Amino acid sequence: MRKNLVSILFAAVLFLLLAACSRTPGWERVDRTMTKLVDQGRTKEAVQMGLDWLEQTEEDYDLWEEHDAACARLAQLYKELGDEAAERAFLLRAAELTGDEVYMDAFLSSASGGTFSLKDVESAFPEGSSLTLFGAPFADWTVVQLRQWLPTNEDTYYGEETGDDYYISTSFKNADVTVYRYGSGEDYGRMGIRFDSLDRYRNYYDMDVSLPELPCGVEQADDMAAVMEKLGLPGDVAQALSAARTVTFTLYEDRTDLWVYLPDDELSDGRYRDFTICYDNADYYGEVTFHFYDSVLSSYELSRNL
Repeated sequence: MRKNLVSILFAAVLFLLLAACSRTPGWERVDRTMTKLVDQGRTKEAVQMGLDWLEQTEEDYDLWEEHDAACARLAQLYKELGDEAAERAFLLRAAELTGDEVYMDAFLSSASGGTFSLKDVESAFPEGSSLTLFGAPFADWTVVQLRQWLPTNEDTYYGEETGDDYYISTSFKNADVTVYRYGSGEDYGRMGIRFDSLDRYRNYYDMDVSLPELPCGVEQADDMAAVMEKLGLPGDVAQALSAARTVTFTLYEDRTDLWVYLPDDELSDGRYRDFTICYDNADYYGEVTFHFYDSVLSSYELSRNL
C-alpha cells in the first residue's frame, strides 16, 4: 500500500515537472535571452526567438501587455536590421495582433516612403455621399425602391420576412444579386445590395442583369491592390496592404481606424480577399465592400444605415 502511494506521488511530481518544462516561457525571460543574442551580434536569431514566442502565445489574450512589449521590441530590432520589406510585414502583423494604430501608422509610412499616414486616408477616399447605384446617390435610394428594382423569377430566394425586413436573392447569367433590409423596429437598421459571382458567367440562367458602374473607375478584372489604388491609396501602400486577407478602413469624424486580418496558411480561405470602407461620420453612415477570389474582383456591396 505504502509502495503504491509513493509511486503515485512520484508520478504526480514527474507530471508537474514535465508540464513546467513544456510551458512556454514568459516574455521577460525571452526578452533577456534576446538581449544576450543581440549583444553577441545575433540579431536575426533574437528576432526569430521573439516571433516564435508570439506565434506560441498569440491566442492567449490575457497576455496582451506582453504582446505589446514583444511587438515594440521586435519593431525596434527590425529597424536595426534595415530590411524594410521584412519590417513592413512585421508592422502589419503587429497591427493585427495588438490593434495599436502606432504600428499601422508606421506601416503606412514605411510603405509610402514617409508620405502617407492614417490622417491622410479620409481625404484620399471618395466621400460616402458620392457613392452611386445606377447613377443615383445610394443615400437617396429607399428600402422600397431597392426591393422593387430587383428582377425576380421562379428561382428567386426569399428569406424569412419580419416586419419591414427582407432578404431577396436572384441568380442571373452575369451575377447573383441580393437586396436586403434588416433592423426594422430598432434604433439601428440597414439596407443594402450585393452583386456576387462577377467573375463567372453561367449559361444555364436565362437572363442577364444590369450591373452598376463601379466607383472611381474600378473594373471587374481588377485585383485588390488595383481597387485600393483607384479608390485613392498610394500605389505602394495599396500593394503592401494587398498581402492581407481583410482590410477595413473606418472613417470617423475625428480619426480613421484601419483593421487588417492576415491569411493563415493552415486555412483554406487564402484565395479570398476583402476590402471595405466604413463611413461613420456626419457625411454618410454606410459601407462599400469589394470581395476578391483568386485575385479577381468577384463581389461588390453597398449598404447604409437607416
